[in-house]
Amino acid sequence: MAYGIAYKSAKGKSDDVEVDFLAVTCLFLAAKVEEHPREIRSIVNVHTYLQPGREAAKKPPYFPQLDHSYWEMKERIVALEQDILRVLAFDANVTHPYTYAIVFAEALHCSRSVLHLALSVLNDSYCDPAICLHCAPHTVAAAAVYIARRLQNVHESVKVRTCDDLMRR
Repeated sequence: MAYGIAYKSAKGKSDDVEVDFLAVTCLFLAAKVEEHPREIRSIVNVHTYLQPGREAAKKPPYFPQLDHSYWEMKERIVALEQDILRVLAFDANVTHPYTYAIVFAEALHCSRSVLHLALSVLNDSYCDPAICLHCAPHTVAAAAVYIARRLQNVHESVKVRTCDDLMRR
């Protein structure tokens, strides 16, 4: 999600943002957010190791030296991280709709196949940043369960009082 937002924002600001640096920066930020922080040196090492053409140039798989290019890359990653955080308004806490979808599917007495299809629909919803940015997680989850039920031809109605009643279960 951050990748899509930051890419659009960064591309609007400057054309010199490279997609691979954006991906590396998002990986670095995600590691921090998910409580598995990695040193920026490790991120730079992996980025350098995975560069295309390394095998063709017969370069050994050693890690880069702490030269000018390393420090330049590190500075670019840190600067781009700040841009991404600004775009996200420094709110890196994400509530995913998966828990809601499971609760809704159980409340509607859906089969496992409907639940699996609903979770697949949720995975696909992340392909469009507009969905996950402009809709609340419980709304996306309800839509996914609805779509899954329709695709599985489940048309019986179930009486549910309120959304709060569902969440208390």
